[in-house]
Amino acid sequence: MAPGAASEARARPHWLIERRVRVYPRLFLAMFVLATPLYASTFHKGLDSWGRPLGTDFIAFWSAGRLALHGRAVDAWDLDLIGAFELSLYPGLAGPTQWAYPPTTLALVIPFGALPHLLAFAAWVVIGLAVYLFALAPLIRGHAHAWPVALAFPGLWLGIPSGQVQFFVAALMGAALLLLPRRPVLAGILIGLLVIKPQMAVLLPIALVAGREWKAFAAAAITSIMAVAASTMAFGVSAYDAWWSSLGALGAAIDDGSAPVFKFVTPFMGLRVMGVPEVPALLLHGGVAVAAATVVWRLWRRSDDPRIRGTATVVGTFLVTPYAADYDLAVLAFPIAWMAILGTTDGWLRGDRNTMVAAWVLPMVVAPITLLTHVTLAPLVCALVLRQLWARTSAREGSNVD
Repeated sequence: MAPGAASEARARPHWLIERRVRVYPRLFLAMFVLATPLYASTFHKGLDSWGRPLGTDFIAFWSAGRLALHGRAVDAWDLDLIGAFELSLYPGLAGPTQWAYPPTTLALVIPFGALPHLLAFAAWVVIGLAVYLFALAPLIRGHAHAWPVALAFPGLWLGIPSGQVQFFVAALMGAALLLLPRRPVLAGILIGLLVIKPQMAVLLPIALVAGREWKAFAAAAITSIMAVAASTMAFGVSAYDAWWSSLGALGAAIDDGSAPVFKFVTPFMGLRVMGVPEVPALLLHGGVAVAAATVVWRLWRRSDDPRIRGTATVVGTFLVTPYAADYDLAVLAFPIAWMAILGTTDGWLRGDRNTMVAAWVLPMVVAPITLLTHVTLAPLVCALVLRQLWARTSAREGSNVD
């Protein structure tokens, strides 16, 4: 531990002592486990009390896969057609769920479309969690109390009922950043596969260029081009036309308030929730995005520590992309683990542990706080993490941290 950090610990011990690290996550885990049957008790004939199915968003994933299996892939992006398909399964459905993912994502959901809906949802969650935890395991294996902290992470639990794609995206991003120093080509392939949700990959090319990771950059570019080409051959150019048109409908839903905007966690959507019109919100978001991308670029240039680089890239993504929701925060498990390893091996800096805890609880509190106050906390937390990384890098350059 750095001398400065050690003297600070002797002078004023931090509240996050080992006993609390051991006990608090287990309390959260017990709370989530006990809440599961209560949530299940709200369902009747496949729908909860609000007319939503188990896997509120997954029904669109499943329906898109089912339609594609029957040669109707283009219909997946037509809200009326996919809505009719969903209503045929659940006549009491409160409303249709839009499918707004690109054609590259259809290859992922088609196998699940071959299964009955509830079985498909169970398989989707189990497989998604398996790849997510498999990707996270190298970071937490061998660290005391790490598995309870990971398993109790709210980002893991709160995304399950929606049935979104966040576990697959988090696994691809986290595994790519972990593999990058040793297996750059494989890391690039994983990054290229993020075309299943391209808005979550917007910062990665900048990071790879900043780190001069040319092998990974080339592998990512080739993989993404091949994925787009394969999906075009499989579903036709019309699928991309339909997808692009569907984004307009999604924007209209955001404008008229029919979309749950309080669940979004980016600066752009935070400004929209506060009532800022679209164009000024985009301009302000653009300023934040440029600043965040610049900080990430500089961190990659200043440090070759993969923990600092990985953490900066993940949290910076939420400041650069205009669209990300609370369930996407599942990927924060990786920067939280990197921050914990940095602190325990290199010494804690002032603010490290409080920021780390804020990131850990963020997925659970961000939507309720936004709904109540019209203030989105996620950009602030992500900015604080970048500040801590900047301070750590500066301290290393000044030889204050060994």
